[in-house]
Amino acid sequence: VLENPRLGETDIEAYAKSTNISVDVLRGIAMQKEWCKKYNIVRGLVFNPRVPIGVSLELVKRLTLKDIEFLTKNRNVPDTLRNTARRMLSQKRESKH
Repeated sequence: VLENPRLGETDIEAYAKSTNISVDVLRGIAMQKEWCKKYNIVRGLVFNPRVPIGVSLELVKRLTLKDIEFLTKNRNVPDTLRNTARRMLSQKRESKH
C-alpha cells in the first residue's frame, strides 16, 4: 500500500488517523522521514491508539504544547503515552518559570 507512488499527503494522513489499518502500515508511515516532516501526519499517528507505543513515544516529542495538553486528556491512547504527555507538559511549564 505504502509503495504506491500516487499516494499523496492527504492519503497518508488519513491512514495515520485510521484505526482500521494494519499496525505494520502505521509503523511504515512512521519510518518514512519524508512523511514525518508533515505535522498533521505525526499528530495523526500519536493520537491513533493502534500505533505501537514505542513509535508514539518517539513522535510525541514533536507535538505542540496545545496538542500535548489535549493528549493528556485523551482516553483513547495508552496510559503510558498519556502519562508521558503529562510529564512533558509539566516540564515545559516549569521551564517557562
